[in-house]
Amino acid sequence: MVKSSLAPILPAALGPDFQLSSDWFRVPRACEYSQFPQSTLYEIMDDPENQIVTFTLKLRKGQKRGIRFILRQSLDAYLNRKAREAGAASPAPAAGADGEPSPAEPVASP
Repeated sequence: MVKSSLAPILPAALGPDFQLSSDWFRVPRACEYSQFPQSTLYEIMDDPENQIVTFTLKLRKGQKRGIRFILRQSLDAYLNRKAREAGAASPAPAAGADGEPSPAEPVASP
């Protein structure tokens, strides 16, 4: 459901059942999601090598401050890179439709 505060800026064609995408996080939600303290998250975002995609939304012309948004997929990619660097194992492949391991998956013998 569209919040009433968003109704003036959303096109009427979207309808009352329109759901906002969760692809973008505000900083507090990104901290909750990643479990990073806010200061650490800002340090990570400010380093271009980390490739965290962000933008600042300013609602009024000439506004000095705005709302910082972070692309969830870029934060996920950063965390995955750091996990690989730390030697974390990649997720196990899913089993086939019949519950049997996929052909590429080794089968342990008894």
